Amino acid sequence: MSKRIKVGPYILNLEINADTISKKYTTWKNKVSKLKGEEIGVATKGRSLFNMIENQGIVGRTVFDKDSPKGRETQLKTSGGGSDFIPSLDTFFDKLEFQPRDTNALKRIYAALLSNSEDSSPLNPRNMTFKGIKSYSRKPMIKNGKVLEDKKGNPRHKVTPQTVFGHYRTKEYVDYRNNIKQLNEFEGHESWYALTKPNKSSPPMWQALYAREVGNLNIKFSLILIIEDTIKALQNAKGSISDKTPIQIKGQGTSDAVYRGISEVKDFIDKAVVDSNYKTRMGNFNTRKAKDWFATTPIPLDNKNEENLMKRVMEAIDASYPIKITEVHLRVSPLMIRRMAELAGFQPPVKKTKKTNRIQKMNWMEVLVR
Repeated sequence: MSKRIKVGPYILNLEINADTISKKYTTWKNKVSKLKGEEIGVATKGRSLFNMIENQGIVGRTVFDKDSPKGRETQLKTSGGGSDFIPSLDTFFDKLEFQPRDTNALKRIYAALLSNSEDSSPLNPRNMTFKGIKSYSRKPMIKNGKVLEDKKGNPRHKVTPQTVFGHYRTKEYVDYRNNIKQLNEFEGHESWYALTKPNKSSPPMWQALYAREVGNLNIKFSLILIIEDTIKALQNAKGSISDKTPIQIKGQGTSDAVYRGISEVKDFIDKAVVDSNYKTRMGNFNTRKAKDWFATTPIPLDNKNEENLMKRVMEAIDASYPIKITEVHLRVSPLMIRRMAELAGFQPPVKKTKKTNRIQKMNWMEVLVR
């Protein structure tokens, strides 16, 4: 599937399946936007899993800052969460312009997601810790013959705590809340939490962002997989510069580099300088005819060196641009063509000077002396 985009002054014809790229992200966003309430272990049904992701990193915990004026409490903001990358991804997958700045931003987001998904990252949902319940006494606590009560007047029971990773809705937590606190709590999925160590659970946010396999929420592709597939698609995409926006070869240094660095150009010039069809009646190199050849002939870029050279000449695209440029059109001035012909060894004809037989006049005294 071909897609035309404008990169700087150039029209780039891309061979890329843009619809498939966009559809994966749209499907993911629709899916996580519908997951709410008990499906993701949240008591209230208002916020979706997508809302949680796009707000990730906006506000952290409230702390007492001893260095601030009067030791005020401040809200710590974190970075690298969904609040950073969701707006950029929405724009990228909505427009699919594949500009160098967009693709570079996508690679930065991917690097951030890889970092966030590491075992030691505080933004990895698997590393979220909760004060869980390992066990509790069935009988209420008694002191001085009286049953101890909590603030709501309910009997207090001895609780043995434990650290829980990933999600707090363990079976023990729900049992305690329902049997002792007389509440109506629901259990979380057993895959959401780990009781021994981090990096073993699959909480909802982790499934949406980093999972490599489909979990209980049935999210077909996690966000990191979608971005990986998009970057691979960009790296495998091929682009050609339209003949409507040829690359202008300006300056002796540029013409020298293009002649020496682009095999198709060198082959043409080398053959043309010894071809009588490319000579004028006066024996000069026919730059007009060569210019017409450049104007009508697409130039294939045979390897990475040729591609990088043309990207430098274009200036609007740098070498890090993941899309492979396979073909270009060039606009070469007669002066630059003449320079290429010189590099190929063409020697313009030497102008002959006419000899004239001049009669020297002498007066009669000079004649007598002779």
